[in-house]
Amino acid sequence: MTSFSQLLNKPFTCSCGRKHTISIEHIALNDHLSPLDQLCIDYLKGEKLSIVSDATIWSVMGEAVTAKFAKGGFKISHFLFDNTKVKPDEKALGQLLMNLPVDTNGLVAVGSGTITDLVRYAATITNRPFISVPSAPSMDGYASSVSSLIYNGRKTTYKGKNAFAIAGDVSIIAEAPQDLVQAGFGDIIGKKIAISDWLLSYMLNDEYYCHYAASLVKSSTDLCIRNVSAITHSQLDGIHSLMEALVLSGLAISLVGNSRPASGTEHLLAHYFESAFIKAGKAPVYHGMAVALGTLCATHFYQYVLDTSAFASLNLSDVLRDQVPSVREVEAWLEGIGLSKNPLDYKIEKPLLEEALLKARYTRDRYTILSFAAEHGLLEKAVSHVVREMYV
Repeated sequence: MTSFSQLLNKPFTCSCGRKHTISIEHIALNDHLSPLDQLCIDYLKGEKLSIVSDATIWSVMGEAVTAKFAKGGFKISHFLFDNTKVKPDEKALGQLLMNLPVDTNGLVAVGSGTITDLVRYAATITNRPFISVPSAPSMDGYASSVSSLIYNGRKTTYKGKNAFAIAGDVSIIAEAPQDLVQAGFGDIIGKKIAISDWLLSYMLNDEYYCHYAASLVKSSTDLCIRNVSAITHSQLDGIHSLMEALVLSGLAISLVGNSRPASGTEHLLAHYFESAFIKAGKAPVYHGMAVALGTLCATHFYQYVLDTSAFASLNLSDVLRDQVPSVREVEAWLEGIGLSKNPLDYKIEKPLLEEALLKARYTRDRYTILSFAAEHGLLEKAVSHVVREMYV
């Protein structure tokens, strides 16, 4: 298990040439929420806390969290979203900001991806510190410095601040519904493609690349893949390895200052799927599940491009082949966690998948294998190949 203390608030000059620091004071996943009150005493200037959650999560964790802060003598206000599944959009952010006391000294995010992203952005724009209390192993944003929010019907990434602490109880987190566990694992396997795309742009375009940040992501991803059975059965050691991987991925984002180490073609596709569903007034699948499907699509895409003469002429194939997973591997990972490899099971029809593969590269200024294919006249044939393979 990783000792997160080795990475936190210790500036160092990296081999990539940059000076890195992660402004998180404390990360613990096995502490049964015990340090919550002391963390706020140590790092907050004031006694007024605003706790943000939703009704479902609060029914499970609310009593324990409130007791910890009461022990520290804090004056607490609550804002609970009453939706069963909160949408992280401008309406939810507005609700949160309008219910946030102007004299609050800090925020507490009790929840998973949506709650954390909303609280992070609210804390950023109001210049307040916040603490994260994870409720599920569903995404890698707990330790990151960006929020994924929906604006005008479109998923967009916004820069924000780190939580000053992450205090989780893995015994509570392990009780999360299976679909949230699957989403977290899906988010993690997507890193295989994210690192491949980052490496591709580094080799072709001399884009900044940090081997240390990439190594954090790679090692944590491999740890999860090795422990997929324990993760699937929500065993404590398996859920701990998944949470550790998700946190390390977020730390890599914080080291680099953007989501490049953790987000590539697979995320571009996932965001495209999600935005299309939102635009059509339909509820999207969990983000991590969309990433899992995007990972399989991206792997098919990579395998096609790697076998072309245009790519072979660059003499990069061996380097990328060492990083890009095989289609068989990704399918085995999906099967291991109980996710389908069929887009129709995610309600993604052929036209949407084809459109996403053709257009997702425009949604973000990020060089990926989609960009390479478009530059070399390979995009349409590669898309046809992926669609054909995905709907067998």
